[in-house]
Amino acid sequence: MTNQHETDQANPPSWFGALKWGAMRQKDRANEKRVNNFAYMWVGLLVGANVLRYAIRAPEPVVLAVVLISIIPGLLLVKAYLKMLREADEMLRQLQFEALAVGFGAGFVCGLTAMFLFPPGPVWGFATLVPMVLGFCTRVILAGRKMAQTSSTTVEDEGLSE
Repeated sequence: MTNQHETDQANPPSWFGALKWGAMRQKDRANEKRVNNFAYMWVGLLVGANVLRYAIRAPEPVVLAVVLISIIPGLLLVKAYLKMLREADEMLRQLQFEALAVGFGAGFVCGLTAMFLFPPGPVWGFATLVPMVLGFCTRVILAGRKMAQTSSTTVEDEGLSE
């Protein structure tokens, strides 16, 4: 454990390294990977359902079955995300909560705006989902930069005190 801490101090993470778990504890890395794996399964099943419906023209009961099955990894994703937030350190928890707030806010504002501008249809979903995802991801990237800079400053300050 001490060797990892010394290595982290000698080579503070870049802002991109912070996004690739460079500044995260081992427990946080494992939790993040679990969340990502459930997200990939969930999205994969939903994409598969769309391919079955529109490209292959599978019968509706087959498509419905795949969509219903996708609920399982979706719920496991939520459970894993909550576990990640509970076990995360203060900085990572703050990063995630800020990203959720920005993503939700962007999706809410754009989705409501689309409801007044366009008739009901798929535009409403895209107008809500795309800003939500872009807002969340942008905030994570910007906060990752901040995390890396804070980590670098802390390492420099510790070096001065020795």
